[in-house]
Amino acid sequence: MPSLYDKYYSEHNKTYMYKLMKDMIFKDYQVDISTNETYNQFFQTNFINTFNALNTEDIRDINNHLLTTQLEYFKNFILKQNELTKVDKYDEPDEPLDYIVHSLKRKINFKLSSRHNFRITLPTKIVQVDKIIIPIEESELFVNPILLVTIGKNILELHLRGTIQLHKREYGIYSPFYEKNILIKDEVSMVQFRNQLFNTRDGCDVYKIIENSDTKIVIKCDLREFKEGDYIRINNYESIVDIDNSLLKKQHRIINVKEKDGTTELEIEESISDVKGLYLMNISLQNTIHLVSPE
Repeated sequence: MPSLYDKYYSEHNKTYMYKLMKDMIFKDYQVDISTNETYNQFFQTNFINTFNALNTEDIRDINNHLLTTQLEYFKNFILKQNELTKVDKYDEPDEPLDYIVHSLKRKINFKLSSRHNFRITLPTKIVQVDKIIIPIEESELFVNPILLVTIGKNILELHLRGTIQLHKREYGIYSPFYEKNILIKDEVSMVQFRNQLFNTRDGCDVYKIIENSDTKIVIKCDLREFKEGDYIRINNYESIVDIDNSLLKKQHRIINVKEKDGTTELEIEESISDVKGLYLMNISLQNTIHLVSPE
């Protein structure tokens, strides 16, 4: 029976582990590491050293250690230094990036889109999250000063650095615990905010106007979605004809919020014409993500 030494150092095991890591990296980062000399040299050294690093009789433990250290090396050194070989549209030279993501510019889905769970067009690049500004609300998302954000397949843990008070809202400034490069592979990416239990918001926070008159607008939503002093924007998502387009360019300030027969009635400062059937969004509750290029 072959010894543990012979099993681990066999050409079959070495080829298998190299291919496994190569396929994993290509799947997650769209990067072909087979032509990267620095990575391959580290693999050769790491493959030899790993056998002596563990006190075990199980080859699975050794291979798992090799896999973990090799992937960490790729993410923390190769990817960060941007010395890798890119494929397809990633083979163009990186340019400095300073990009702002606004949740109010997201792609609207009336069942699944909210300020905490949305799809939006992003640059297909390697980036870092610099900071996030987000309203702190009475919800399970803000049970403590820790917040998670998912951008595509990348998950980042954030911590609350400070707050800003504006009107009757408090906005949190969040930053990642550590610098982490993330690869945005798709032009339209999913952005999700979660708490430490990975819970996120369901449903939509764009509300159809049931009726309105003068300065009153009636919608169906949770009362906590609006406060006195918030600003709303009206949108014609269903392309209703004969709508006063000037209404769609304005922001309307809420001066009162109350419950009315199981619905929510918003009173705004200025009277408006008929907007029944249109949709409104609370723009005072939207968040902003600042993306930058790695140094």
